[in-house]
Amino acid sequence: MNEMTHKEFVEQINNYKGTTFVSCSTETDPRMLKTNNPYLGAMKTQTLNGCIGFDYENSVNSQRNREEIAEVFDAKPRKWGTLMEGRKFVEHKGNYYLQLKVEGTKDIKYVLNGEEVIDETCTVAGKTVVKNNLSELKTFLPKRYDSRQDVDREVIIRDVKLSSIKTVRFGGNEFKLVK
Repeated sequence: MNEMTHKEFVEQINNYKGTTFVSCSTETDPRMLKTNNPYLGAMKTQTLNGCIGFDYENSVNSQRNREEIAEVFDAKPRKWGTLMEGRKFVEHKGNYYLQLKVEGTKDIKYVLNGEEVIDETCTVAGKTVVKNNLSELKTFLPKRYDSRQDVDREVIIRDVKLSSIKTVRFGGNEFKLVK
């Protein structure tokens, strides 16, 4: 697998016109609730598949058309960051984010101290004890926001910080991203 710097990645992606499909393996801080949380420090890894260079408002209105919803959706301005020309990247406080319309996710894992957190039990002194508890970890994740899209199949957008992307696949090639 070839390596590519963040700067080279931005340049390569900006050369693509229109919508482009990508797949990213990421490692992120899931920003969990802190009070009484034994899972603080856990990291989330996953593979995100989707497209970049799309128009959010058009994407939601296309979904509304598929669901036969006549009312037109008007997107509100971004709450943070500046969407760059080409609608592929967001700049915020000197950091760059890939704006991705998520079509699918896979291989979602939470890792704490080098070990994957899963629902697992073991027997200690004849008693069943929870060793790792993914279900409990999920109670410390922030609540999801309410969507304004009013559709059955929500258009999911993620702004993925470039430093969180470990590998990326686009244009038939896969690259390991390095600073």
